[in-house]
Amino acid sequence: SQLGNGRAGLIACLAGVAALRPDLVPDQWIAQHLHRLHWHALTYRGLLAFPGGGLRRLSMDLLTGNAGVLLAIRAAVDTQTAFLPLLERGMAPERR
Repeated sequence: SQLGNGRAGLIACLAGVAALRPDLVPDQWIAQHLHRLHWHALTYRGLLAFPGGGLRRLSMDLLTGNAGVLLAIRAAVDTQTAFLPLLERGMAPERR
């Protein structure tokens, strides 16, 4: 389920490409990956959680845990907003 090395990363990449070139990524690809996130979902203290690296522990961080999964889901459902805040137009430092 990880952002850095898993299904969330695939979702984020597909959503990013779809935002730029909708003709290259059918909506069903993103929908299938979103649906398959449930394969990795666990319940922790009554709430949704995702395992981290190696599926041995729960993780809440950006690269391997819940935070990254949530960002990927947001990228898939809100194509108007950049995936990461630093990727927003005008936010990145200009190269000279």
